[in-house]
Amino acid sequence: LARIAALGGQMGVGEQGPAALLAFTEELSRAVTALDVSADQAAPALGKLVNIFNLPLGQFRNAVAVINELSNVSTATAEEILDVQRRIGDLGGSVTFAESAALSALAIDLGLTAETAGTTITKIFADMKSSAGDFAAFMGTSTEEWIDRVNTDGVGAFRGFLERLNALPAEVAAAAKVELTGGGRIFEYVTKMQNQLRMGDGSR
Repeated sequence: LARIAALGGQMGVGEQGPAALLAFTEELSRAVTALDVSADQAAPALGKLVNIFNLPLGQFRNAVAVINELSNVSTATAEEILDVQRRIGDLGGSVTFAESAALSALAIDLGLTAETAGTTITKIFADMKSSAGDFAAFMGTSTEEWIDRVNTDGVGAFRGFLERLNALPAEVAAAAKVELTGGGRIFEYVTKMQNQLRMGDGSR
């Protein structure tokens, strides 16, 4: 509890008064218990995510419930989900807390380590923005429309990209993946995501 309260102080929660700091400490301690992780492991990650997603205490329990549910239905533990999530954050404002958690859990399901998942997912979403013109041309839409979709529905944009790849012959899709997202581990991740989508599991 002392560690959690100290974290709240570092995050500036204490500036809102003693009642806010007490509420933060209580909520985070409940989260640590619910997720079955230590305060040393969960508090820094959850604290960072609270700031990234600007989560009010009223929504904090829902966020913890999302992670808990994902840890129950996937091979990922709560600790692994938090580890990936703190690395990818909101992907530049493109995903919600729940979507960030789901992407994190699915990456662990696909056999990626937290570090690899973090760098891979972050790069793909960064490329969808920095190379918006190329992605838009591949998707058959305008650059403006593509940028708007990535910014407002990043998961939907990524899913659309995967669906477009799945609609192409394998060799054509492979060339497009290399050109748009690169080779190596990123190529492998996108391919695994394509397969998940084909099996009807890509929406989780």
